[in-house]
Amino acid sequence: MADITENLYNSKVPIDANQYELVLSFFKSVTSNLTAAKSYSQVLFDISAQTGYDIMDLLESLQGQDGIQVSASLAYFLNSFSDKTVMYGITQVIQPDQNVARNILR
Repeated sequence: MADITENLYNSKVPIDANQYELVLSFFKSVTSNLTAAKSYSQVLFDISAQTGYDIMDLLESLQGQDGIQVSASLAYFLNSFSDKTVMYGITQVIQPDQNVARNILR
């Protein structure tokens, strides 16, 4: 067993080294960026820890998806247990109401 440290929440999630290698190799096959593959792996282990789902079941659910579909799936899982004011995977910039925005002092 090893620990994977999640930088955002500064917490440690215990993982099996063999499982980590399997998850990392999957994400390496989906993306050509090693940093992204490591981040995706960390997120998937965090999802497993938060939801209680087995990491291999989560990995199996991602099989056959391309990079964009994997990103959307991970965003869906993260949004299901994150703070409701945070929406991962949303790329549209929200435009403020101009009538309200002009009254905000900077």
